[in-house]
This record gives sequence, structure tokens and C-alpha cells, in this order.
Amino acid sequence: MKQERRTFRREFKVAQQGKVWILDITYIRTLEGELYLTVIIGLADRKIIGCAISRSMRACETVAPAWLMAIRNRPIHTKLIFRSDSGVQ
Repeated sequence: MKQERRTFRREFKVAQQGKVWILDITYIRTLEGELYLTVIIGLADRKIIGCAISRSMRACETVAPAWLMAIRNRPIHTKLIFRSDSGVQ
């Protein structure tokens, strides 16, 4: 059976702010245990517009505070694309 190859069109150049945001969560090892850093970046200018540090990966402690910071810092276009990786979070 021939395997189908999919090609995804990746659009990394965004002209207007508030159209595409990306999110990532990573962990930081400390002497007291792991901390989780959540960052939201506006793809148009590649600036951090929201972030949060927490002791757990619960959405109310990671994504929600970063999201609230982002919407205070940057107005949303009528159709926002909000993308994150497909990690374990």
C-alpha cells in the first residue's frame, strides 16, 4: 500500500498584529522542583504578549493567566488563530 504524503502549508509571515498567536509550555528545573512556563507570542512581531509561571500544568494556573495577560496587551483581530504544539500539556 502506498503511503500518502501530506504537505502542510505553513504561513509564518503575518502582516497584521492580533491575527495569529502561538503558545508554548515548557518546564524549568529548580532546586525546589519543576516550574512550568507558559508563553504566548504574537506571530506578526514575534513578541511575548502573555506569560505565566506555575508549579503545576493545570490550565487555570498556566494557560488562563497567560491568555488574560495577552488579551490585555494586544487587541484581537476578528478571526484569531491560536496555535499550540501537540505536546503532553
